[in-house]
Amino acid sequence: MKIISPEEIEKLELLEDVLHADLPIQDEYILTQEQRAELDRREARHLSSKSKSHSWAEIKQRLILNHGLQTGN
Repeated sequence: MKIISPEEIEKLELLEDVLHADLPIQDEYILTQEQRAELDRREARHLSSKSKSHSWAEIKQRLILNHGLQTGN
């Protein structure tokens, strides 16, 4: 069993305080009508299968081929 240091306990308590805080974030992130319409348009396009999804492997390969980018993975 690992012993938790006082510093780690303090970090966990701070994290718990943040997670349980009642923050009024809803009021801070209100979308305009234009932004909502754009999101609705994008969602409808995605759901209609008119837009193609790409896997991370496909995107990574294209970046390597087109831009010579190398990744750590």
